[in-house]
Amino acid sequence: LDYCDWNILVMMPLAQVFQSTAPMYRTLIIALILLTMITLLLSLLFALNFNKPLAQLAEGFSHLEKGDFSVSLKIKRKDEIGGLQLSFNHMVDQLKQFVDQVLEYEKNKAQLEYQVLQAQINPHFIYNTLDTIKWMATIRHIDSISDMSGALIQLLRYNLSAKGDTSTLAEEIESVKKYITIQKFRFNDFIRVEYHTDSETLDCLVPRLILQPIVENSIQHGFTDYESNGVIIISAALDEEKNLLISVKDNGCGISDTDINQLKTTANTGKNIGLQNVNSRLKLHFGVPFGISLHTPPEGGLEVHFFLPCIKKGRYD
Repeated sequence: LDYCDWNILVMMPLAQVFQSTAPMYRTLIIALILLTMITLLLSLLFALNFNKPLAQLAEGFSHLEKGDFSVSLKIKRKDEIGGLQLSFNHMVDQLKQFVDQVLEYEKNKAQLEYQVLQAQINPHFIYNTLDTIKWMATIRHIDSISDMSGALIQLLRYNLSAKGDTSTLAEEIESVKKYITIQKFRFNDFIRVEYHTDSETLDCLVPRLILQPIVENSIQHGFTDYESNGVIIISAALDEEKNLLISVKDNGCGISDTDINQLKTTANTGKNIGLQNVNSRLKLHFGVPFGISLHTPPEGGLEVHFFLPCIKKGRYD
């Protein structure tokens, strides 16, 4: 005190000093914890909201790399990521249109080439001439010429006159039978053909002229040095997924690894042009998974496997 030499000292418990501030301190700690949790939650939601569309975009590119043009991203955003997804969908649509145009162009090109080939010969003139030869041979009782002429007429009618680029497997096999009839006269009947086809496969639609080139290769190249006992076995069945499996097997001299590699690279050279043409047509017609493959059985010869979908009449576009 100023007027005396005294000091007044007030003492109180420390807990009593902080008694009024303790609730505020606890409230501050709770608020800080809640704020931290909210911040972490918002960060997680932001990361998920940002990463999920990017993951969908990456998955879309993965499908596109595999050739799946049906992929389409669902757009739920209007920011830059949404714009990126929209651009991806536009790109997929344009790529699909481009691929469809290329396939359509190739189909039209093949059809035009086929029509040009047909236009080079007047089928009616050939039919009438062969029919005259057939009846002249019949009148003179020359049955071999009559049978050969009749088979050739049927074969040409199937190859040149039928409309459309598909036929049933039964019609295709019947065409091969006419071709074999002609070849038997040429090669003194040393070729025997066996047919093992399930009844449920005969009405499957196949591209026209896929069996005859394979059989022709077997005769011309597989039996080059043969004079007897040439055997060709044609079989057809459906697998578990109802795909059509056709096999043309011969007991000829087989095929070299070089020729097999040429078929795989679609090199249009040499004697395999028929094989390559059929393989390319099947892939163009039905898609890349389908086509033909070559196998050399342990007992020798060559076996050509066809793998294509079984499409019935009324379901074919």
